[in-house]
Amino acid sequence: MHAADDARRLDAHPLRDLIRNNVREVFYRADNGCKGYLDRSELEVALRGLLGYLPSEFELDQIEAVAAAGGQKLTLAVFSGILAPRLARLHQNDMIREMFLALDAGGRGYITLSDLREASKCSAPFVPEEVVELAFGAVDNDGDGKVSFREFEAITRLRERSLFVSFRHRS
Repeated sequence: MHAADDARRLDAHPLRDLIRNNVREVFYRADNGCKGYLDRSELEVALRGLLGYLPSEFELDQIEAVAAAGGQKLTLAVFSGILAPRLARLHQNDMIREMFLALDAGGRGYITLSDLREASKCSAPFVPEEVVELAFGAVDNDGDGKVSFREFEAITRLRERSLFVSFRHRS
């Protein structure tokens, strides 16, 4: 993914301000001595705080390499430019999973046509049942009458890409 695409995705993300604030807060907490940049051990602490796990040496090397390539230290601007888009992608994955779980009324790990009909009645009662059936058929790639998470995720991401391409053509 290109940096420009990441920046656009972050700017369009509904939680962008929260993400940016989290990145900023973690940076300032990790920056011992208020130097205005993070050294490697501080970077490790910051990543652990943001991502919830101990980063690998490879991850640390990659982030430091981005800063070094620009001839900079790991300042807030560099740190935020790297981590905020990554967090936006993580939040997006969570949102897709939550949508799937909301539609999977039986908690079975797949969505049925019945699940989609019920959700449609509640959230979009004006949509004709034939349209709901066509939409379900379009997503149920293998025709087994069940939409798996992978099928749901693929169509959700496809929709997102087509909206992004459509938006770029208007600009």
